[in-house]
Amino acid sequence: MLNYKWDKTARLTALLGEIEVLKRVYDALPQMSVVEEKLLRRSLLKSAVYSARIEGIPATEQSPKLEAQNLLSAYRRIFSGGYGDKFSTKLVRDLHTAAMKNLSPGAGEYRNEPWAIYNQAGVAVHVAPPHFRLQEMMDEYSRYISGLYDSTAEKSAAAQFILEKIHPFADGNGRVGRLVSAYLLQTEGYGFKGLLMLEEYIEKHREEYYEVLTPSDDMTGFVEYFLEGVVRQANAGLERLKDEPEDEGAPHLLPRREEILAVIGEHPRSSFDFIHRRFLSVNPKTLNFVDSAGIEPAIGRCERPGIPLTYEPRGLG
Repeated sequence: MLNYKWDKTARLTALLGEIEVLKRVYDALPQMSVVEEKLLRRSLLKSAVYSARIEGIPATEQSPKLEAQNLLSAYRRIFSGGYGDKFSTKLVRDLHTAAMKNLSPGAGEYRNEPWAIYNQAGVAVHVAPPHFRLQEMMDEYSRYISGLYDSTAEKSAAAQFILEKIHPFADGNGRVGRLVSAYLLQTEGYGFKGLLMLEEYIEKHREEYYEVLTPSDDMTGFVEYFLEGVVRQANAGLERLKDEPEDEGAPHLLPRREEILAVIGEHPRSSFDFIHRRFLSVNPKTLNFVDSAGIEPAIGRCERPGIPLTYEPRGLG
């Protein structure tokens, strides 16, 4: 039986109040579809990169590793409603499948051996439940999280903490736990337009993150840490919305094409091979749109004798 708890401290209660105020602010914001879509795509990429970096994977926005590319696909699906609105063990396994695609032959499968987490001195700081009890424990985990009547933010924190303790997979538990939190926040109306980027907060406060994950059954420290991250990142998201100009001169493109255009803007005189490497999952034929009139107002071809064809934003000399 799952036996986890957290205390309703004064700090926790104050943070919950701030989250509710921030939610009302976000809900009252006027629609700025072009700006919001642009920021959402940028935020999801950063969430994926930071989530990978928390685990020591050297990903960057300009050169995301496969781990970050997988996470980006999962975050996009979460924020497009692709995983539905029912929390279940199948959802958790689907998230693991997405996160570990082409990285592990056991993607989406529970571990089949004992597992423990060790500190740098080689001492076991947490012994995960035996593998032969995982199906039973994950079923109980799903019922427990679904049955919580606490706030969405508290539930999202608890879901991440407990999944880390059960450690159902051989690898990728942290990444999946953060995806689960993002899923719960989004499906219960606390997605903050996808601008929360809790992974950035965790990556910047990684030492405290692992410290508050250490207690075996008392989640108080972790829940407070998680709520603090929500408040800080929601405020940061408001600042980004305020500072992002409405780009009236840019052509209206499909999301993937606008991403490619953004890469060219950040890396002037990009070669076709460079663009292709940045979007390995995209069919090269799809990338041929850079030669089409569809983005002619914003991009140009740069042809020089003896130098491969490159692409650059309009206005570069």
